[in-house]
Amino acid sequence: MISDAYNGENSFKTAYKDYSAVAALYTEVCHITVRADSDIKSVHDLLGKTVSVGEEESGSQLNAKQILSAYGLNEKMVKEENFNYADSAKALVSGEVDALFWTVGINATVVEELSRQCDIKLLSIDKEASEKLKSAYSYIDCKVDGNTYNGQTKDVNTVGVKSVLIVSDRLSNDKVKTLTKLVFDNANELQLTVSADLDIIEKDAVTGVNIPFHSGAAEYYSEKGIEVKTAE
Repeated sequence: MISDAYNGENSFKTAYKDYSAVAALYTEVCHITVRADSDIKSVHDLLGKTVSVGEEESGSQLNAKQILSAYGLNEKMVKEENFNYADSAKALVSGEVDALFWTVGINATVVEELSRQCDIKLLSIDKEASEKLKSAYSYIDCKVDGNTYNGQTKDVNTVGVKSVLIVSDRLSNDKVKTLTKLVFDNANELQLTVSADLDIIEKDAVTGVNIPFHSGAAEYYSEKGIEVKTAE
């Protein structure tokens, strides 16, 4: 989504180029979730179903629409509901919706809590759809290992997007370089603040980022032997 905003593409009518990247903190993985007793076995099976795609203008909604489109499905073929995380979970448990899309980190608390309210399964994204998504947007391949969530025993192939820390271009190089160093020096403390698993390593923090890095962050990475693209 940040690259769409930066370049004024897809749902963004205007390009916003007054910010830059500092680091990709973790991967947000597209979880397509149905009840374990559902007859839905693939995204194709969502045709004619009621699906929670996430709150309006959220990242989950954007990802859901793009994934559905990769399978040839649109809002006329799938009944879309814009529920937040809590209401999505309640709706799946009650049967009000047949499936839900959540873009969250691996080991997300919200998914684990749902898996303890009712048995769930995650739908895989096949290679053809994955290639479509990666060629058109800033997706990467992801895998949810078996037993990541309660009752989810099989590996699930899906896609994800990087959760990126960004800063205003008005910040000085010195401040952003210091901020970048603080991110990596305090990775363990940052882990305690989020429900998803962080993997903050310098070489990983620069992959999958499709906007320029702030010059101050670039200075930090350069000292670690890593070169990144800046707007300058």
